[in-house]
Amino acid sequence: MRPAARKVYFCGSIHGGRSLQPLYASIVDFLAQRGYDVLTSHVAARDVIAEEQREGGDAAQIYERDIRWLLECDLVIAEVSIPSLGVGVEVATAQHLGKSIICLCRTDVALSAMIEGNPGLRVIRYGDEGELMGLLSHELTGTGERGNAGTRS
Repeated sequence: MRPAARKVYFCGSIHGGRSLQPLYASIVDFLAQRGYDVLTSHVAARDVIAEEQREGGDAAQIYERDIRWLLECDLVIAEVSIPSLGVGVEVATAQHLGKSIICLCRTDVALSAMIEGNPGLRVIRYGDEGELMGLLSHELTGTGERGNAGTRS
């Protein structure tokens, strides 16, 4: 994968729970340091809900913006450890659009069969942040990138 030409749509739970926000920030930083353009870096912000309220966007405007970004991106990376309707819609929409999708999930989480059993998603299971970054680095730097027909870790 050539990072200079890659636009990433990162998604993680916003309204469903923010306990992994520090991890989201680490993932976004990890991607940015490697030259990826993270279209949705705001998802990693500690105060993402307040930011969206300050911008004045209503739900319809946020939806339209996010669909534009999904159309524009080359790759979707979704942290799916915290159940989220929004992340589920983003993943399903990205798959419908034919995007490459990597789903990240902690090993101690019971993942929905709609994600775990979907042959069009690359699911990476991880135990801690260090392991995640190593697995994600491998996935993004060569043999790991399999487009929409991923395998399970």
